[in-house]
Amino acid sequence: FKGMPEHVVNFLWMIGEEVRETMATLGMRTVSEMVGRADLLKHDETLRNAKTKNLDLTPILTPAFKLPGLMNPNADTHNTQKQDHELEKHIDNTTLLAQCKSALEHKKPVTISAEIINIQRSAGTILSHEISKRYGEEGLPDDTITINFTGSSGQSAAS
Repeated sequence: FKGMPEHVVNFLWMIGEEVRETMATLGMRTVSEMVGRADLLKHDETLRNAKTKNLDLTPILTPAFKLPGLMNPNADTHNTQKQDHELEKHIDNTTLLAQCKSALEHKKPVTISAEIINIQRSAGTILSHEISKRYGEEGLPDDTITINFTGSSGQSAAS
């Protein structure tokens, strides 16, 4: 992005205004009121083309509480419970961050060998966040951190 930060602020301000206007036409005052309201979604038939002419959007435009065979018609259609992702058990927090400390703090090259299992598909993401937070877009020099994993983590590892 080559513009100025003020341009981003103005753009987001305009998006906010448009969202508020749309919400007002729907009789909504908060985004929370709109959550789960699939009944407010409409598809524009004028946008149909050869590829989409046989596409039936009814299943995703039907409110969850109206779906046939629903086990609990009173089920919440939005997040009502705090989730614990147990990040303290994440391989980045249990292994990678500590072993990469000299690389993170002093840009000293480190090589790590660690076991990985298939539930650790996001391995490296917290480490990546730490690098970005400290060094921004520039990051660390190439080959500062080398991680050799053994085991199985599936095709979406570190994505």
